[in-house]
Amino acid sequence: MTIHDIKDPLSSLVRWADQKGGDCCIIQGDTKLSYLKLLDYLSVADRRLEEYNQFDTAVVAFKDQLKALVYGIACLGRGINIYLPGSFNLGAALKQLVPHGRKVILLHDRADLETSIPNLCVQDLSLESNRLLFDFESWCLKSGVYLSGSGTTSGSQKLIYHRLDDLKSMIRRDCIARSFSEDELHVCLIAVRFFTGFRRSLAALSAGGCVVLPGQGSSSQELVERINSLRIDHLSCVTSQINVLAQKISSNQVRFPNLKSLLVSGSPVYGVLREKIKKYLTPNLFVGYGTNEIGEVSIFSSHLSSSSDKNPVGFLLDGISAEVRSDENGFEKLFLRDAYGSGYYGNLDTRSDFFSPNDIARLGTDGELFILGRSDDMIFYEGININPIDIENKISIIPGITEVAAFGDVRQHRLGAPVVFIELNSQVAYSSTSRSLHKIFPKMNNVEVWVGGMLPKTPNGKILKRSLKDFLRFGKSPESGSSDFFLVGERNPDART
Repeated sequence: MTIHDIKDPLSSLVRWADQKGGDCCIIQGDTKLSYLKLLDYLSVADRRLEEYNQFDTAVVAFKDQLKALVYGIACLGRGINIYLPGSFNLGAALKQLVPHGRKVILLHDRADLETSIPNLCVQDLSLESNRLLFDFESWCLKSGVYLSGSGTTSGSQKLIYHRLDDLKSMIRRDCIARSFSEDELHVCLIAVRFFTGFRRSLAALSAGGCVVLPGQGSSSQELVERINSLRIDHLSCVTSQINVLAQKISSNQVRFPNLKSLLVSGSPVYGVLREKIKKYLTPNLFVGYGTNEIGEVSIFSSHLSSSSDKNPVGFLLDGISAEVRSDENGFEKLFLRDAYGSGYYGNLDTRSDFFSPNDIARLGTDGELFILGRSDDMIFYEGININPIDIENKISIIPGITEVAAFGDVRQHRLGAPVVFIELNSQVAYSSTSRSLHKIFPKMNNVEVWVGGMLPKTPNGKILKRSLKDFLRFGKSPESGSSDFFLVGERNPDART
């Protein structure tokens, strides 16, 4: 089966089960699940859901990731929309779904949960299976997915719906990004409680790969041992998991000796971490672009990044075409089109041939796509426009700097002026990095540099610039990170605690 045969992820999963029935497709802790065992679990889940056909939306709120994956897939195959709360408050999600006229059922594994919402508590996946009686031949996706997204700058949440065509198209592209020859094994290391993790897990299974559910508190060594228990050729994960895998590496220790490529989704990989990956994991590092809003549309090729003044994302995936158009501010804005029918959730009322992910970009003559930054992050410095990623690439290689985020100021009195947030290694003094910063901004005119502890990040490891902007606007403490930021010039950063 080739990737071009993947028209529906569930039918593709069944075809892989026919070919690789006893092979491992999911690892959770010490448990290894074969394709056939997964179909057993899915048939049981479908039978349990049969008596809940009057409900059109399931809130999949399992603590256990394997249950979330199995019942999420079973709901989509039965035509029940799903909502994966992730870090979003469950009560808030229910309050948003019910007023929209959704008939909601709560799926969970908490025996002590008290709720007035109709619910199904699942304690055990492995009841008697009716797999042989289940019509897997006609099995396919029949419904879409709700997810939460950021709303206003105050951090409120809005409910977003990915239609069935959008979901299929996103999963198809994720499959393409994770597809290799049939004699190679791809492992997807992911948490499935969030929409992107669930989607990429289903994509990996549909592409004949194996999903590793890391679980909370899994150590670096435990994850390495689980992955190395398979003959792994390719690995995909998110930045936060790369940080775990790269912990406590001793000299000359190669963690995955047979690894041919590593695909990181969600955010770029900078500085010391990038060098660790190339030295101890694999030199063939790739980064997926577009993973949050629209599924992957292009893959960053590591060998294209040797020049510090270029920011290539790589080549567009099959079915995606791109245009670059000038907006009202003169920026070259990226527009994408998917031949397989995906829309963009930024506008739920209309669907256009081309949609914009709000990125500034350019196209190379040979088809390379260059992402230069978000349009709302652009910096105006001494009469010129600067792409934040150019600054971040230069600052990230300064010794002692762990993470960096740059963007144009959102406050009216400094609108567009450079703002740089720096996360320093706890053992490094800011004074040792300031000379390098002055080389980037020679005069340091109208440049704000904030130094502090951990930058706020999503569970996948992506820096939350929105949170940093709120910190500037409203004095709010950045979510998921430290509020211990010092403005250089107002307070000595080396006095931080």
